[in-house]
Amino acid sequence: MANAILYPSKEIAPEWQGWYVQDSSGDVHQGMQIDVNLEYVELMNSSGEFDKYTDPTSNGVMKEFLMPANLHNELTGVEFNDLITYLKTLNSNY
Repeated sequence: MANAILYPSKEIAPEWQGWYVQDSSGDVHQGMQIDVNLEYVELMNSSGEFDKYTDPTSNGVMKEFLMPANLHNELTGVEFNDLITYLKTLNSNY
């Protein structure tokens, strides 16, 4: 589990794959893919809200995971341990 935090892009489960969409203004947005068709792309953003982008100029799979690669550098040792402890409560397979 710690490796998933230290190296989040090493192995990404399909259900957690990040997507990007470039809108007609040239802005790039990231999130979880909800719906893609010829007229729009809908993503779920980091707040859990759904954003629909009409007439996107491009969209696709992100090469990197949505979680920041250096998250552990932003946490103290105690915070990192607390995060691991919390994540273990969510999934008893670890």
